[in-house]
Amino acid sequence: MTSRNNSAGKYVLELIESGKPVFFGNDRRAEACKAFGISEGADSPQVFLGLPVFSDRKAEGPERIRGMLLITASHGDVVRESDNSIVQAYAWFLSAAIALEDLAKLARSNAHLTQTSVA
Repeated sequence: MTSRNNSAGKYVLELIESGKPVFFGNDRRAEACKAFGISEGADSPQVFLGLPVFSDRKAEGPERIRGMLLITASHGDVVRESDNSIVQAYAWFLSAAIALEDLAKLARSNAHLTQTSVA
């Protein structure tokens, strides 16, 4: 999302904050391209399936939002709305990986602070 397309950015944030999967089939291709900042043309995706990624689904507020896992396909029969459950699994693993990375950064930071205070 770029600042030049602020309304599209707000729209995508609303999609993410809803916490629900989103599916844009070929009939909503123009809307999806605009929302996700993709130039619409012969090579642009036909289908979009997205799922919000949260740091903690039970937490409140925008700080819990990590982003959106977006899967696109150039052919309409490759990704279907029914593929939602597999995308949910990928989004969960992505969220878990991000959380682990955050914990590792915190541990390294704490170790550095401990070493600095001892020296």
